[in-house]
Amino acid sequence: MKNKPIIKYILNEKGFTLLETLIALSLMMLVTLSATNILNFASMSNSRAIVNHELFENARITIDFMTEHIRRAEEINLNTDEKNTMKSMELTYRSVSSNGSVSWETNRFSYDKNLSAGAPRYNRVEFGGNELSSYIADIKITVENEILQIVLITDSNLNMQDDIEVIKPITLKTKIDVRYKDVIVTII
Repeated sequence: MKNKPIIKYILNEKGFTLLETLIALSLMMLVTLSATNILNFASMSNSRAIVNHELFENARITIDFMTEHIRRAEEINLNTDEKNTMKSMELTYRSVSSNGSVSWETNRFSYDKNLSAGAPRYNRVEFGGNELSSYIADIKITVENEILQIVLITDSNLNMQDDIEVIKPITLKTKIDVRYKDVIVTII
């Protein structure tokens, strides 16, 4: 007979009140919104990290390629503007064939900065007519005390997706000893 009052209490219970239901729904909505915000933030962070990685790798490959070819060159003919921004760099290599004859080969790096009004910003670095990179905002080259310094600056706003917020530029620097090379610098 002890069980009758408990069963009677359960049978008399009508369910949740409107206030309890509203509180439960509000708490569920807060938890859902918080989870959505956390996932959105994680997704944006991942997108920024991917773009940052792509920019860095693109710049690293470009500067490594330039460095390798500058080190192999016998003569460097560098065309810059008054701010040391590279316009072009002509490299002359000496190659010796298997029969001992010497021949000279010339290749050219060029940096094209598209600043046309109304046109999308599209800067690109080319080597021998092939595009190396299109995310380069600036290439500064200086020659001091027989050391050639290249400063390469990336810009995520050049060719990236519009939905990704601006990412800080990445700057890579390298110094190359050009003591035993003929270096001609022309300011255009």
